[in-house]
Amino acid sequence: MKTTLIILGLLTSLSLHAKSIEISSFVRVSDNLKNEAAELCGVIKGEPGHHDKIVITSDPDRNPGKYVTLPSQTGHFCQVIRTRSGRAEVQIWSPEHKKPQATVQVKIN
Repeated sequence: MKTTLIILGLLTSLSLHAKSIEISSFVRVSDNLKNEAAELCGVIKGEPGHHDKIVITSDPDRNPGKYVTLPSQTGHFCQVIRTRSGRAEVQIWSPEHKKPQATVQVKIN
């Protein structure tokens, strides 16, 4: 019985600390189609860690580019990236984990 309660407590605490990414905007910085710059902004939902890193991969399917940024204390982040396809993949990485805590794929509208 005690073991069951301990396991349930651990699962509850892990789910409370689960993180996700919400993208607030992903737009080109210019109407000029030759300009490949875009601004990607978002926020970490859940409890942002002190050492979390946001890793952005532009054009993940073809000729990818990597960008790393740090979120603010409230979990917000913005990064200007170069993208030809208008696609990006955003991940949260923490030093204590060996794989991303959350991943989201986005496309410019």
